[in-house]
Amino acid sequence: MPHETSLVAKCPAADALPELEALTRLALSAERLGHHRLWLDDAQGGASDIVAARLLLETRHLRIGLGDGLLRQHGAAKLAAVLRLLSALAPGRVDLAVTAADHAETVLIDLARLLSPASQPALPRGATARTNVAAPQVFLSGDTPEAAALAARLGWDFGPDLPGQGEPAFLGEPAIALRREAVAAAGRVAA
Repeated sequence: MPHETSLVAKCPAADALPELEALTRLALSAERLGHHRLWLDDAQGGASDIVAARLLLETRHLRIGLGDGLLRQHGAAKLAAVLRLLSALAPGRVDLAVTAADHAETVLIDLARLLSPASQPALPRGATARTNVAAPQVFLSGDTPEAAALAARLGWDFGPDLPGQGEPAFLGEPAIALRREAVAAAGRVAA
């Protein structure tokens, strides 16, 4: 099985057109070279939703991942709306990474509810829905067994916090084992 590689790039500020053009070239090169995903680091407060839309429209296969900056800035309802729109632009190519320690569990549960198919907005009379719009893939990062269990309950993927985001309590196989246990406890089949 080939290894899927992802890149991380700093999301440019809203007024940084040269940086946006450079990031677009990077995304096109990453796609041409066979990379799986480009994560946008939105820690500097860039307009990651607008940048993601641009990159999704410019590429054909590359997945674009957003961080949870929009969740911190605008809340679950706005983030869910943005993710639904991006997923309509590029079905199956939108990802979200959320850090468990940065958000109350109730906020994450609300986001999961808003992203569920049952929570899709009603269509105007006569409008038809796109049937190929997939929900974004959501990754919850954390360093506790509780975070792994929460990811399983929400149906999200789980991974340990990365170095630089604080000291992880576990990495690698222990994190995978925790995820499997949490999935089994939630009555779901692990992928």
